[in-house]
Amino acid sequence: MSFFNKLKWILGILLVFVLIVATNLIDRDNFAQVRDAIVTIYEDRLVANNLIFDMSEAIHQKHIAVIKMDTTFLRGKNQGLNSSLQELIDRYESTKLTSNEQKAFDRLKTDFSELQALEMSND
Repeated sequence: MSFFNKLKWILGILLVFVLIVATNLIDRDNFAQVRDAIVTIYEDRLVANNLIFDMSEAIHQKHIAVIKMDTTFLRGKNQGLNSSLQELIDRYESTKLTSNEQKAFDRLKTDFSELQALEMSND
C-alpha cells in the first residue's frame, strides 16, 4: 500500500469516528431536552392538578361549614384553612399557566380575597 492509500484509510476512519462522536453529542442534547420537557410537564401539569385538587378540597370544607352554620369551625379552623389556601395559591402561581388558566386563576385570587374580606367583616 502506498502512503496516500494509508492516508485515505486513516482519514476515512477518522471521519467515521468524528461522525459517531458528533452524533452522540447531538443525541445527548436531544435527550436532555426531552428530560427537561418531561420534568416541566410533571411540575407544571401534574403538580398543578394536585394543587387544584387540594384547593378544591379546602374550599369544599369551608362550604360545608357555612351550610351547617358550624361557628366553631368558622372561628377556629377557618384561619388555618385560609392560610393553607393562600399557600396553595402561591405555589400554583409559580407554575406555568396558559392564557385561559391565567384568567381563571386571576378570578380565583379575586374571589378568594373577597371571601376573606367577607369573613373578616362577619367576625
